[in-house]
Amino acid sequence: MLAALIKEFAESAPAVHMLISVQRSWTATEVLALAARWVQVLERRKKNSVVFYLKISPDLVAAIVAASRLGMAVTVVRRCSSLGELRRLHDRFQYDLMVTDADRGLDIPVEAIYASEVAVAGVEPDFDWRTPGEAAGGGSINILTSGTTGEPKNVTYSWDELLAQIPANDRAKRESQRWLLAYNLSHYAGIQVFLHTLLHHNSLVIAPAQDAPSMWSAAIQLGVTHISGTPTFWRIVMAQANAKELHTLKHATLSGEIVTEDVLSRLAALYPDITVSQIYASTELGSLVSVRDRRPGLPIALFEATEAGQAQFRIVDSELQVHTPLGGGGWRPTGDLVQVRDGRVFFIGRKSEVINVGGIKVHPQIVESLVTPVEGVLFARAVGHPNPITGQIVRLDVVLQAGHERESVEAKIRAVCNALENHAKPRQIRYLDSIETNNMKLTRRVS
Repeated sequence: MLAALIKEFAESAPAVHMLISVQRSWTATEVLALAARWVQVLERRKKNSVVFYLKISPDLVAAIVAASRLGMAVTVVRRCSSLGELRRLHDRFQYDLMVTDADRGLDIPVEAIYASEVAVAGVEPDFDWRTPGEAAGGGSINILTSGTTGEPKNVTYSWDELLAQIPANDRAKRESQRWLLAYNLSHYAGIQVFLHTLLHHNSLVIAPAQDAPSMWSAAIQLGVTHISGTPTFWRIVMAQANAKELHTLKHATLSGEIVTEDVLSRLAALYPDITVSQIYASTELGSLVSVRDRRPGLPIALFEATEAGQAQFRIVDSELQVHTPLGGGGWRPTGDLVQVRDGRVFFIGRKSEVINVGGIKVHPQIVESLVTPVEGVLFARAVGHPNPITGQIVRLDVVLQAGHERESVEAKIRAVCNALENHAKPRQIRYLDSIETNNMKLTRRVS
């Protein structure tokens, strides 16, 4: 499946670089050659499932393509995952093989292939992609949720199912686009960006490191035109000194977290001429809807849509529910809590994140939406902190923007929080140098 699509890419757009990094670029033909090497290395092991513990790189892309051709079940693990996480994944999935670029001394609980072995491997002279010989079904991929609030969940997709979720509009009128890979390939959004560029014969730009400043610098250096990222990613890059220097940018997509007015307004101020879309999606249900009106939330008109094949929405007890072909035909609760105001459906947080203050519910994102726009605040995270009287109180974790003093910023934070009801006001403010992110989302598992 994937190999056939790359072969089509190579035939239709031989001069287009499929993968681009700061070091070099690869055409689709060169990616196929790299994948051929991986096919022969993986094929010798005769395994059914594989976990890739590799840095984001052309090697990882080629290895995924090779595993697809062999019909293997794939799991991609973030390279920063600990050995304990790898063991827990092995306990859950019982994969047969691990491929890694880690040191050979790593105590891996399963047979391993080291990327250094593949780097020196040759390709059989009779290997021919014109007869793909792909295993029936083309394999599958286990996609992990971000795990920002707990243990990551897993959803298994066939490649056909994932490709079916990529809009096929105007593929015949393919434009020259360069997409930054601002998500990890272990997660749904990263795989969707990769498949989108593959189907539309666009270039995928891979940064040398998976932190937002490195990605942004690579985007500037390599002339990126399209970026899909979380609001957390955009907040980080918009606070950079070079935030306005991506002169080639034409389109920005926001997804993965609640999109607030402050992110949209800051992005509009920096790049007033680009198009902006918000995508509501989940690992379990796929990509559900895209909105391009530059306003937070969803228009209520979406809840009246009944077109066949499209997701349908309803609200039950303040929770958003979705009816989609991927959901097995029934209504599925999303875990997202919403409010309807002025013809708009606004997201207010996850059911699992509600803070209970003396029996009264506090939605942390409502607190954060007031604090994050305050001048001098880079990140704000509201969490429940244990309290012997009320059970919990609201604690606010804050990361300051460079050059701002804690005392003056805190006075502004306290002032805006006066708009909250008494039980929702932060009783503690903790200042941090950074807040942990997972796949460019704020982590909400805190102590």
